[in-house]
Amino acid sequence: GNGAFGDVWLVKKGGKKYALKVQTINMRILSDLSDLYMRLENELEKSELLGKHGIGPKVLDYYMCTDGNTVNVILIMEYMNYGTLDTYLEVHALTESNKQDILAKMTKMHKLGIIHGDIHERNILVKKKGKKFHFYLGDFGFSKNFNQIKKHKKQVDLESLEYIIDN
Repeated sequence: GNGAFGDVWLVKKGGKKYALKVQTINMRILSDLSDLYMRLENELEKSELLGKHGIGPKVLDYYMCTDGNTVNVILIMEYMNYGTLDTYLEVHALTESNKQDILAKMTKMHKLGIIHGDIHERNILVKKKGKKFHFYLGDFGFSKNFNQIKKHKKQVDLESLEYIIDN
């Protein structure tokens, strides 16, 4: 799949599936290189932490490669075998249990002091284990710590989630 800032590929190694996220940055269009590194470091830090807490996919490894004016940031993550919430909703309706699973992950993230900042159907990931579906949050590029922003942003995350799961 692809998003505003990169692409995600399904890769296999030793018969096991992984998600490989590639973010390509053209250095010519950046005015502040230090801002780029801070944003990338922030996303990686949040992705690793939230993966360890079962809120997002686990980050297994990461790399940064440069080629002239291009920087590629590559994350190798746990594979979400059912895609995103928008794909899930094409076939299934959200049950109350599904909604509670998503809300619990959002609440747990907030208790860790993190605001997502970009909750929508393509940033809620779905993994099917046996017959049960599990939901995870993804794409932490716009995430912030509570101490970086005003408190009202938490309410915006929850309002965005409420809109998603009720429509």
